[in-house]
Amino acid sequence: MPISHPSLLDNEETSEQIDPQPTYAAILRHSCEPQYAAALRLYSILDGGPENGRARRLSDCRQNAWFTRHVESGEVRVASSACHLRWCPVCCNARRNYVTHSVAEWLTEADHPKLITLTLRHTSAPLEHQISHLYDFFRELRRRKEFKAAVKGGVWFFQIKKSEKDGMWHPHIHALVTGLYLPRRRLSHMWCEVTYGSMVTEIRSIHDPAKVANDVARYATSPGSLVSLPPDDAIEMVEALHGRRICGTWGSGKGISLRPKHECEKGKWKSVGSWSVVMGLYNTSADARAIVLSWKTAIPLPAEITCNKIDEAIDKMLTGGWDEYDFESVYDHERSPP
Repeated sequence: MPISHPSLLDNEETSEQIDPQPTYAAILRHSCEPQYAAALRLYSILDGGPENGRARRLSDCRQNAWFTRHVESGEVRVASSACHLRWCPVCCNARRNYVTHSVAEWLTEADHPKLITLTLRHTSAPLEHQISHLYDFFRELRRRKEFKAAVKGGVWFFQIKKSEKDGMWHPHIHALVTGLYLPRRRLSHMWCEVTYGSMVTEIRSIHDPAKVANDVARYATSPGSLVSLPPDDAIEMVEALHGRRICGTWGSGKGISLRPKHECEKGKWKSVGSWSVVMGLYNTSADARAIVLSWKTAIPLPAEITCNKIDEAIDKMLTGGWDEYDFESVYDHERSPP
């Protein structure tokens, strides 16, 4: 039975006039333009031009977007094509929101959670070697009997910077852990033994799970910044991290989900119009205004409201289903245009 919500059509917000709308991709890139430009420049260099390979995939990310309605609840979401490239800031933000929520939920229930930071002495060794050694040292630390007795498990994230003082790479690991009290001096001693001389460590209690989760979650998708690096350094960092895990869980943290689940619910979501058609009709169509209002306010959309009847491209797209599309509200994207 259709859900009746006349307010979607009569609400005073529907009379608001909207200027020609940017694409869905442009809205999502609005808050990360420098990162997007840096990633596009990098992929263009690596793949031989902006029209090739990953650079083209990045340019196309979220360009195809549709408003969809859940057939049972009437909820409206935007489904969009995603590139899923590691250095795409839009895809990174989507994953970061998911990881932040997942980690914060775990920290809230965790027993005496703490944040541990482990670093290596600066060296001129190739970055790829430094990262390999760091990962080996961290695995060895987790095998140590004394460490295992005090730390029951957790989730780790890799981060990398380049020192402004000496121009050397600074790879390190942040780990959110649970367990017993572990003196920083003792942690530093163990880390020094494992790394053959690196003693810089930090360990502190976590009092604000949401803030800490948000701080470290960015490393799950963006372990380093491309914006401030010259091309040669950016290429070295990207190539050194290619194919490597940059986050993970162990022990008590095994239940933390770090990869967003695809929640298309096959057959439950139906298109009510492409982004370009709905936004293009906003000033002249009550149906288009109702769709946008439902998306922005989470008010269920009546089943009879749609802009599909004038969208010739939609039938071809629907034959492929939604398996290849991201549903933005899974990641809590900002729903208002800039």
